[in-house]
Amino acid sequence: MNQDGVLSGDGSGLPKDDDLAAFLAGWQTTGHNGDINRLNHGDLNLDGITNLADAFLLHEALAAQGLDVPLSQIVPEPGSAALLGMGALALIRRRRR
Repeated sequence: MNQDGVLSGDGSGLPKDDDLAAFLAGWQTTGHNGDINRLNHGDLNLDGITNLADAFLLHEALAAQGLDVPLSQIVPEPGSAALLGMGALALIRRRRR
């Protein structure tokens, strides 16, 4: 992600030096023009959004380098608004039944 030619990092460094930190900083971003700009924000499949599909690609690439980074460390936890929304949806579906 940081265009240094080496896949490295554990997410604790600065995005300019740590590929995992750069990926986390770019999580769920959209609207980046050009392939290099998309890659810099973690859009590894170049589909226009940094999402779970990109996280799987990063996980596979890290594993190929011998770095055992769990997928849970690559994918950020959902925000409280997302969790609240999922809970509300579950309640609505339950009441309809």
